[in-house]
Amino acid sequence: MQGEVQMSWDIILEKPLPGTNVDLFDESSLEAFDLTAVQNCLRVICPHITETRPLWMLYEERSFEMEFDLAEDFIMLHVHILEPTGEQQFLILLGEICKKLQCRAFDTGGDYLF
Repeated sequence: MQGEVQMSWDIILEKPLPGTNVDLFDESSLEAFDLTAVQNCLRVICPHITETRPLWMLYEERSFEMEFDLAEDFIMLHVHILEPTGEQQFLILLGEICKKLQCRAFDTGGDYLF
């Protein structure tokens, strides 16, 4: 980590199957991610992303950092906000990621962010 963590988040990226209740997170009703396509997409959106081990990627900015734990059923993000502006910058990037991957982001605290 580059700086002192001001806040941490665990966020799940998931794609509910058509016809499922989209108000609830249901691990049994998710569309699979194409992990090669996900990795390629993340490399475009986050140009300085690094693969720290198979299916685990790290993206660092001055104000925030996030780790991607990739799996076909859902993608786990571990986010660390390092500066006051980091939350806003992270949320902008998260919105772009969700749009490109056609998925939504679930804050494990209980709310959908996108």
